[in-house]
Amino acid sequence: MQYDGRIDASADPAQLAHMLIAAYQGGSLLAQIARDLAPLRDALHATVEHLRAYTTSDDVV
Repeated sequence: MQYDGRIDASADPAQLAHMLIAAYQGGSLLAQIARDLAPLRDALHATVEHLRAYTTSDDVV
């Protein structure tokens, strides 16, 4: 995405990947415990919103 100019050059792809994986794993665990998908949905929505801060166009995420 950086190579294509869709996210800012200042974004750290490894850090963003770690954040997405942590949100998925943590949200999944909480969803299993709660027997409700809301924690997973909320974690992933928050992660996507954070990623949007690095986008260079409106059509990315």
